[in-house]
Amino acid sequence: MIDRYNDVAFLSGMGFLFFIWVVGEFFFRKSKDATWIQKARGNRPVREYRESIAGQKFGELSEVEKQQLIAALKNETFRYVFRWAPWILIIMLLIIGAE
Repeated sequence: MIDRYNDVAFLSGMGFLFFIWVVGEFFFRKSKDATWIQKARGNRPVREYRESIAGQKFGELSEVEKQQLIAALKNETFRYVFRWAPWILIIMLLIIGAE
C-alpha cells in the first residue's frame, strides 16, 4: 500500500518537473527573438554573438536593437535555467532519498 503512494508521488513529481521544462521552453523559445538576431548569430548562443560584437558593432545598434538583444540574452538565460532546474531537483531528490 505504501509503495503505491510512493509511486504516485514519484510520478507526480516527475510530471511536475516535466511541466516546468515545457513551460520554460514555451515562454522563452528562440522564435521570440528578433529575426535579425536569429540570422546574425547563426548556430552560436546569443551570449557569444553579443561578445563578438561587443566593441565594434554594439555602439552602432539603435536603441530598439539594443533592447531586442538584451531581451534575447534574457530569454536564453531563462531557457538554460528552465532546462537545468528539473535535473538539479532530480539529483537533489536522489541524494536525499539515498540517505
